[in-house]
Amino acid sequence: MLISFLLAYFAFTLLSLTKNRHYQQLWPGGQLSESTEYILQTLGWVGLSGSSVYLLYQKGIGIGLTEWCGVLSAAALLLVLQFSYAPRTVAAIALLEWGRSSSNSDRKQ
Repeated sequence: MLISFLLAYFAFTLLSLTKNRHYQQLWPGGQLSESTEYILQTLGWVGLSGSSVYLLYQKGIGIGLTEWCGVLSAAALLLVLQFSYAPRTVAAIALLEWGRSSSNSDRKQ
């Protein structure tokens, strides 16, 4: 479930960065090109899909979908609170968690 949470958090982070307001909070004065926006959106949706597929594979359709809804809620709540109170930490934590999820998936193989 931790891997699914990390994927969902990273995906929500990428999707939120496609909005100018959130992008400006992390990188003031920076501009987001259309190609970068498309890449972020695509990776974000792939991350959310990967999060669901992982839980469905691990837990089955009944429990997996239920846990996925909980994972999405928790990841979204964390990101909303982070953008509200400490927006500069969003990128750092997302990169840290991406590294953790990559190392966790490497260990399982």
